[in-house]
This record gives sequence, C-alpha cells and structure tokens, in this order.
Amino acid sequence: MIRLLKFEIQKKWKMSLGALLGYFLIYFGFLFKFRNDGLVSFEQMPFRLVFFILLASGLFFLAGIAAINSLRVEAKQSSRDLYFSLPLSAYTKIGSKVIVATVEATAAAVIGTLTCLRALEYLTGFAVMKQVFEGIKEVAFVDLVASFYFQLVLGILMLLIIYLSFAIFRSFFSQVRFGGMITMVIYVLLMYLNIRYVFPLMSFTEFSLSSEWFKLLLLTSYTGIVFTTVGYLFEKRANFD
Repeated sequence: MIRLLKFEIQKKWKMSLGALLGYFLIYFGFLFKFRNDGLVSFEQMPFRLVFFILLASGLFFLAGIAAINSLRVEAKQSSRDLYFSLPLSAYTKIGSKVIVATVEATAAAVIGTLTCLRALEYLTGFAVMKQVFEGIKEVAFVDLVASFYFQLVLGILMLLIIYLSFAIFRSFFSQVRFGGMITMVIYVLLMYLNIRYVFPLMSFTEFSLSSEWFKLLLLTSYTGIVFTTVGYLFEKRANFD
C-alpha cells in the first residue's frame, strides 16, 4: 500500500502543485486589484465576494476531477497493462486512489475556505475569521469531530459511487460502444437509487454524536460495502480488453 501511495503521489504532485500555484496567482492578483480599486458600494461588494467563492469552488472541483481521472486514465491502453498487472489486490489499488483523493479534496476545501474568509476580511475590514473561530469554539468538540467525520465519509462515498459506475461498465458493458455515455447513465442511476432509498436513512436532523451515532455507523458501513463492491468488480469481473 505504501509503495502504491508513493506511486500515486509521484504521478500527481506536479499537476497538484501547478493547480495550487495557479489558484494563488489568480487569488492574490484579483485580491490586490480589488483592493487598489478602492471602496465600492454595498451593492457591488457581493460580486467580488462571489468571485472568490467561485474561485475556491473551482479549486475543489479540480480536486474532484483529478480523483475521477485517477481511475479513468488507468483503463487507457497506454497504462492499463502495467497498472492492472501489479501484484496487488484491486482493493489496495482502489484504496490508494481514495486515500490520495481524500487528502487532495480535504486540502482544497481547507485552503479554499480559509482564503475566502481572508478575502472577505481584506475587502470589508471585518474580523471575519476571528468571529468564525469563536463560533467554532462554542460547538462541542465531539460534535466537531462527528461533523468532520460525516463530511469525510460522505465525500469518500460520493467518489466510490463514481468508481462503482466505472466498475459496472468494465464488468458488464466493456464491449459496448459509447462507454463514456453508458458510464454516465450508470452513475445517474446509482445516484438516483441512493438519493431515493439510501440517503434518507442517513439524514441528520440534529447533528450530535450522542444522538446520531447509529446513522454515522450506518454511513460508514454502507461506504465499506460500496468500496468492497468496487474492489470485487475490478478484481474478479472487470474486462479491459
């Protein structure tokens, strides 16, 4: 697993670093531009704030695209023979991709949130970050941990559902044309089934670990089942010919 994680990082670190540098260049460039333009009316300020929110969302979106492409490109003729011939189980291969993708997405979310808050402070003069952190301090530590855990596992589940659509296509429809379209249809169907029948069972009304621990356990178990299914299909059924 460690070697495979190193392999994943070596493949992606240049692209990830380039995306991060590009983000900060755009961020600081527009931040200083807006600052030099001087004060604006109250009606115009939201447009500047929306820009930074969209910029941060773009960074998180790029992390998601990288996570999806991380598996998709392995099925291409140029790399699949080497990758899928490695003497490791599909569970290990999928697990390494999920770990790297989770770290990237978490980093993108943290960087995007902090830079947005800093831009809001810079443009308005209000101590926004101080107020946010003071508000966080008022929340029980166990609830913060539960909230972070919920968001983390939910993000992993969303990624695994995408991987599951790839696995189903490669297992049952690999010889059919228009693979991208079929994979998208499979993904939409999987998301519909999850939204219709699964996610309502895990909806949180009052988020407290003491009252919602069973739903957290249910979410974790379901994510494990999806991961096992993805690993099994790639291990036993997937066809890359």
